[in-house]
Amino acid sequence: MADKLFYYSKSAHKLPGRGANERVANEAEYKQLALIKDWRKMLSNFHVAPFELDGHTWASVEHYYHSRKFIKNNPKFAYMFAIESGSVFCLDPVKAKSAGGKTGIVREAKVIIYKRSKEIVADNNFFGESVQNAAFMDAMLAKFSQHDDLKHVLLATGSAELWHGARGPPARIWPLESVRAML
Repeated sequence: MADKLFYYSKSAHKLPGRGANERVANEAEYKQLALIKDWRKMLSNFHVAPFELDGHTWASVEHYYHSRKFIKNNPKFAYMFAIESGSVFCLDPVKAKSAGGKTGIVREAKVIIYKRSKEIVADNNFFGESVQNAAFMDAMLAKFSQHDDLKHVLLATGSAELWHGARGPPARIWPLESVRAML
């Protein structure tokens, strides 16, 4: 059986193989990874590590991903996810997810600080698996290739399957494994 490592944005710091649902045949294979505090959080799309892609700077993979939903139908709104925009959600991945989500409502301390206009809609073609995966891969490749420390974390996962697990059923993150192979 293949080794399995799980991560998400609020993962506890535990040794590789000791996290929820994880299994590794030989913990010694992950000794470099074990030395890195909060390595699971660093793999998350919500981890803030600014990177450049498509002529802009993005605070996280989550920011880039949501911008791509709107790039065809509303490029001005898509730009608001970039750091250069200075928008209320350009630095916070949780707020970016809200802005790009179904309601488009961003809250801070239960107060609405941004509400997307109903006329701003996502491109329906974005939601095909290959289009979404391409957006994730582009952002992940930029993130991990532009930050040596993050590249080291990803490579230290070896050949383990990488799974995202938080709410809902766990999902194997093939794009992240593909980026690891490219690096």
